[in-house]
Amino acid sequence: MDAIINAYYAKDARKLHKMVDKVLIKLKFNYVDNEDFYSLANEIFVDVIKRYDNTKSFDGFLYSCLMNKFKTEMTRRNRYKRTGTCECQRWNC
Repeated sequence: MDAIINAYYAKDARKLHKMVDKVLIKLKFNYVDNEDFYSLANEIFVDVIKRYDNTKSFDGFLYSCLMNKFKTEMTRRNRYKRTGTCECQRWNC
């Protein structure tokens, strides 16, 4: 596990950022704040490390998890655009 973590976070997490960029390009999310998705990718990475069981390729498993979570995140973000309310109003703050 340490080898995987070191590989992805070497040189300011360059490998993880490259994978995030590939997923965003594949999903055609050109006009998003990459920093938000890098942050989300860190959370996903921690979850994937916990769930990884060595039966599959780690890269493929991480890629598919990133893809699914990013789709969910964009759906969540766009939901508020369609309803005309912002997230702040939803929580009554």
